[in-house]
Amino acid sequence: ESTLIKMESSWNLSILDKDHGVKFVNDLVADDFSSYNDKGVKQGKAEVLSSLNDTKGTIISVVNGDMSVTFYGDNVATIVGSHVTKGLDETGKVYTKTTNWTDTFMERNGKWQCITSGRSSHF
Repeated sequence: ESTLIKMESSWNLSILDKDHGVKFVNDLVADDFSSYNDKGVKQGKAEVLSSLNDTKGTIISVVNGDMSVTFYGDNVATIVGSHVTKGLDETGKVYTKTTNWTDTFMERNGKWQCITSGRSSHF
């Protein structure tokens, strides 16, 4: 459980990295990953990585909220949580965004990877 929470926390914070989390997310999500972003658009791994490269504005901080993990057998787990992002949009306007999400991880060949995700954000 603690390993998955650390992975999830690092995922949220990786947007602060110089590459906006591209390297981290590339390693974390499975090649067959599927998700719905906060606009309701279905994305695979390639689309998620591309959207990270297309980050507009400046992110100032990310604060992780509570997370809960539920295991379904030995190699599948769902994590439900949230985080708050503060930053400046592309026009320089300050914003605060809360994102709620559900991620499903699967352990394959000794490595936990995210296989599916869904999120919702509000300002």
